[in-house]
Amino acid sequence: MAIIRLFASLSDKFGASELQVRIADRKKVRNVLEEAATIHGIDPGFLSAGAFLYAINQQMAGQEDMVGDEDEIAIFPPMSGGI
Repeated sequence: MAIIRLFASLSDKFGASELQVRIADRKKVRNVLEEAATIHGIDPGFLSAGAFLYAINQQMAGQEDMVGDEDEIAIFPPMSGGI
């Protein structure tokens, strides 16, 4: 099973900091996240409209990168702040 790790406001929106999903055939990150959002009652367009950062197996990635059942997907919402 693949793991989706959610950070900051995303974990609040999904009600969890980690989701487990089965990915039978390799899919684009975007498709996996849209399916997860739909399952949790969240508009799937929300994830593709934002300026989120993605990582696959702790390597920066994009929405169009492919993932499988053995991967870890992390999604980070836009951050603000600084010095």
